[in-house]
Amino acid sequence: MNTRTLKLIPTTSTAARPHAATRRPPLRMVESWLGLLPQRHSLSPAPPAPASASFSPVPLAAEPALPGSPMPASDWNALFAAVLERLRAPAHSAMVLDCAASLELLQAALAQERAHHQATLQALGRGQVALVDARLELVQRREGERRAHHQAQHDSLTTLPNRRCFSARLQGELLAAADNVPSLAVLFVDLDGFKLVNDQHGHEVGDQMLRSVADRLRQSVRAGDMVGRLGGDEFACLLSAPMERGPLAHLARKLFDTVSAPLTIGALELKVRPSIGIALCPENGHTATTLLKRADAAMYTAKRDQSGYAFFDGMGAADGIGAADGMGAACGLGAAVGAVAEVVAVGADGAAAAAATAEA
Repeated sequence: MNTRTLKLIPTTSTAARPHAATRRPPLRMVESWLGLLPQRHSLSPAPPAPASASFSPVPLAAEPALPGSPMPASDWNALFAAVLERLRAPAHSAMVLDCAASLELLQAALAQERAHHQATLQALGRGQVALVDARLELVQRREGERRAHHQAQHDSLTTLPNRRCFSARLQGELLAAADNVPSLAVLFVDLDGFKLVNDQHGHEVGDQMLRSVADRLRQSVRAGDMVGRLGGDEFACLLSAPMERGPLAHLARKLFDTVSAPLTIGALELKVRPSIGIALCPENGHTATTLLKRADAAMYTAKRDQSGYAFFDGMGAADGIGAADGMGAACGLGAAVGAVAEVVAVGADGAAAAAATAEA
């Protein structure tokens, strides 16, 4: 803020100055003039001027300002003009004229400060608007980042964690208990006959079935457990709290019954049968990849035997299924299921041929 030093211009004659003891400071002198505003060119009280006189009272605001509120600029200008007019009267001394000059400088400084204050208020208003816009943009950007992160970690159809998120959570559980061997279970869930539902009733019905199965799985596990969709009609459950085989088998039967319950979609009533494979840590592996593959292998065992669920059996690996990572178990059991189907078909054809031969 620019400031200007105001000082009274000294008079040319020291004899004209009053004694220091009787001289009043300019502020008190201005106060006295403010009290004489209704009068004109007189230091003594005078009756009000007639209506024909050229003098008019100092114009002030239409309504008085509230206590503590600033005086309008128009009132300040009118007040300065009235005071200067009185101080410059011919009958006044040189000291009064000096005071008038100082008052004029004060008026100019006040006008400059008012302009600066107004510019500051405008800049402050623009800054506040810019701050609000910046905050809104930041909130929108964070929301966009949060939404993008959620979409990258979750399945868009069922809103369940996707394979990447599920594997990261599983690996995190394993690393968190690196010093102490963790006790957890991975359940691999596959829907038998889901492709037939898609082919007969369309993908919209199939998508609704997947959403319903996801909700049923999510409501069947504990609050600290995790359910994810690995892709297609494959789901997985991560049970991080210690659990023995008995309670795990009970939970698997509960999941089987829950998913197998009739499902109403529009006018259709459908049923889907799940196959559930279970892999345990540390018995069946210590990494997320190994546990998922061995749970997948156990799922194929349940699908082959139509048992609903099955634990991964390490002895199965010794029978040539693949002991390294369990992936061979998935492929081998899948091939075995296909081979069984082919045998059944061939057997049926052979039986029909035998019957025809016998009749002949």
